[in-house]
Amino acid sequence: MESNIVDALIASRKHRRDEKEEEELEQTFFIIVSVATMLLGAMTWYHDKYFVKEPTQNLELERHSFLNRLYRETETDCIEQLRVSKKIFLSFVEFYKRKGNW
Repeated sequence: MESNIVDALIASRKHRRDEKEEEELEQTFFIIVSVATMLLGAMTWYHDKYFVKEPTQNLELERHSFLNRLYRETETDCIEQLRVSKKIFLSFVEFYKRKGNW
Protein backbone atom coordinates (compact mmCIF):
# COMPACT_ATOMS: atom_id res chain seq x y z
CA MET A 1 0.00 0.00 0.00
CA GLU A 2 2.79 2.35 0.94
CA SER A 3 4.53 1.67 -2.37
CA ASN A 4 1.39 2.81 -4.24
CA ILE A 5 1.42 6.13 -2.36
CA VAL A 6 5.15 6.56 -3.03
CA ASP A 7 4.63 5.69 -6.69
CA ALA A 8 1.75 8.18 -6.87
CA LEU A 9 3.90 10.91 -5.28
CA ILE A 10 6.76 10.17 -7.66
CA ALA A 11 4.40 10.22 -10.63
CA SER A 12 2.86 13.48 -9.41
CA ARG A 13 6.28 15.11 -9.03
CA LYS A 14 7.34 13.81 -12.45
CA HIS A 15 4.11 15.13 -13.98
CA ARG A 16 4.65 18.60 -12.40
CA ARG A 17 8.28 18.60 -13.53
CA ASP A 18 7.20 17.68 -17.08
CA GLU A 19 4.57 20.46 -17.06
CA LYS A 20 7.18 22.94 -15.81
CA GLU A 21 9.61 21.87 -18.54
CA GLU A 22 6.85 22.24 -21.14
CA GLU A 23 6.06 25.74 -19.86
CA GLU A 24 9.73 26.71 -20.00
CA LEU A 25 9.99 25.29 -23.51
CA GLU A 26 6.92 27.29 -24.63
CA GLN A 27 8.36 30.46 -23.08
CA THR A 28 11.70 29.86 -24.79
CA PHE A 29 9.96 29.26 -28.11
CA PHE A 30 7.92 32.47 -27.67
CA ILE A 31 11.08 34.46 -26.93
CA ILE A 32 12.88 33.03 -29.97
CA VAL A 33 9.93 33.79 -32.25
CA SER A 34 9.64 37.33 -30.82
CA VAL A 35 13.34 38.04 -31.34
CA ALA A 36 13.25 36.61 -34.87
CA THR A 37 10.21 38.78 -35.69
CA MET A 38 11.95 41.90 -34.37
CA LEU A 39 15.11 41.10 -36.34
CA LEU A 40 13.11 40.55 -39.50
CA GLY A 41 11.32 43.86 -38.96
CA ALA A 42 14.63 45.67 -38.41
CA MET A 43 16.14 44.10 -41.52
CA THR A 44 13.09 45.08 -43.59
CA TRP A 45 13.26 48.67 -42.30
CA TYR A 46 17.01 48.86 -43.02
CA HIS A 47 16.55 47.48 -46.52
CA ASP A 48 13.71 49.89 -47.32
CA LYS A 49 15.63 52.90 -45.97
CA TYR A 50 19.23 52.35 -47.09
CA PHE A 51 19.46 49.98 -50.06
CA VAL A 52 19.73 51.49 -53.51
CA LYS A 53 16.40 51.57 -55.27
CA GLU A 54 15.83 51.16 -58.97
CA PRO A 55 15.52 54.46 -60.81
CA THR A 56 12.03 55.64 -61.56
CA GLN A 57 10.76 55.31 -65.08
CA ASN A 58 11.20 58.22 -67.40
CA LEU A 59 7.95 57.89 -69.35
CA GLU A 60 8.73 60.78 -71.69
CA LEU A 61 12.02 59.17 -72.72
CA GLU A 62 10.31 55.80 -73.19
CA ARG A 63 7.59 57.40 -75.34
CA HIS A 64 10.18 59.10 -77.57
CA SER A 65 12.16 55.87 -77.84
CA PHE A 66 9.03 53.93 -78.84
CA LEU A 67 8.05 56.50 -81.48
CA ASN A 68 11.60 56.61 -82.87
CA ARG A 69 11.59 52.83 -83.21
CA LEU A 70 8.31 53.00 -85.11
CA TYR A 71 9.69 55.81 -87.26
CA ARG A 72 12.84 53.90 -88.20
CA GLU A 73 11.66 50.28 -88.37
CA THR A 74 9.85 48.36 -91.07
CA GLU A 75 6.31 48.60 -92.36
CA THR A 76 5.42 45.31 -90.63
CA ASP A 77 6.55 46.59 -87.20
CA CYS A 78 4.47 49.72 -87.60
CA ILE A 79 1.37 47.74 -88.58
CA GLU A 80 1.87 45.30 -85.69
CA GLN A 81 2.21 48.07 -83.12
CA LEU A 82 -0.24 50.72 -84.38
CA ARG A 83 -2.45 48.84 -86.83
CA VAL A 84 -1.72 51.48 -89.48
CA SER A 85 0.79 51.58 -92.31
CA LYS A 86 4.06 53.43 -91.96
CA LYS A 87 2.87 55.98 -94.55
CA ILE A 88 -0.18 56.87 -92.41
CA PHE A 89 1.98 57.01 -89.28
CA LEU A 90 4.44 59.38 -90.95
CA SER A 91 1.57 61.59 -92.10
CA PHE A 92 0.36 61.79 -88.47
CA VAL A 93 3.88 62.75 -87.42
CA GLU A 94 4.02 65.53 -90.01
CA PHE A 95 0.53 66.74 -89.05
CA TYR A 96 1.43 67.02 -85.36
CA LYS A 97 4.78 68.63 -86.16
CA ARG A 98 2.94 71.34 -88.12
CA LYS A 99 0.43 71.82 -85.30
CA GLY A 100 3.27 72.11 -82.76
CA ASN A 101 2.11 69.25 -80.52
CA TRP A 102 5.06 66.95 -81.15
